[in-house]
Amino acid sequence: MLELNVKVININLPVNHDILKKCKPLYEYCWFIQRIKEYLAAGNDRDAVIIQAVEDCKYEGIMVDFVREYGSEAVNNL
Repeated sequence: MLELNVKVININLPVNHDILKKCKPLYEYCWFIQRIKEYLAAGNDRDAVIIQAVEDCKYEGIMVDFVREYGSEAVNNL
């Protein structure tokens, strides 16, 4: 038998948890996901939203190395 206590942390950008200030890659990923959520909430097409969010990353300097190397793969997988 095992008893496990797990701490769950909400890392959504609007919550702005302290961990996002300490971990730049995690912050940048959250920024990317938040951008997708905002575009979807505005009623945009899912595929177009993902492509636009990747372009926004390039423009804003978010996840630059990842987007440069895996951007098209990420778009296809999402």
